[in-house]
Amino acid sequence: FSCNTTYVATPIDSKVDLNRIVSKVEDLLFGVGLALALVGTVAFVALVWWLRKQSQLNPREVIPYPDAIKNVRYCQLGFSFIIMLVSIGVILLAVWVYEDKTSYGKATIVVGVIFACFMYLCAYFGFVAAYYRSKVMLLLNGILLSVVVV
Repeated sequence: FSCNTTYVATPIDSKVDLNRIVSKVEDLLFGVGLALALVGTVAFVALVWWLRKQSQLNPREVIPYPDAIKNVRYCQLGFSFIIMLVSIGVILLAVWVYEDKTSYGKATIVVGVIFACFMYLCAYFGFVAAYYRSKVMLLLNGILLSVVVV
């Protein structure tokens, strides 16, 4: 039994220009990301100023917590700080190796940076919740972490 059929070996021509798409996403992320970073920094400074002003105007008595709750609070602060540092490290590493990658590698790095930013926000909310003993921030942190798990 022999087969005499031959097929033409031509590469598949894709109509999608991934380099152009990645370039547009880069421009959008850097433009929007810079604006959000500036607005977020100004909002954070304003919030801290307002909270300090409110705490000076309305002093209140702090109820001492048991040692177990203090230890859980310190663990939350420590783990949140470590996760924030790791997220920053991932983002810096991604920026460092970004130029050496192909279009698919760049797209993967962008997804990784977005995930690292989300994890940074989760850790930040957990840190703020533990530092200021805020039940609302702790609830927000729990919701964000449950989104990560799902």
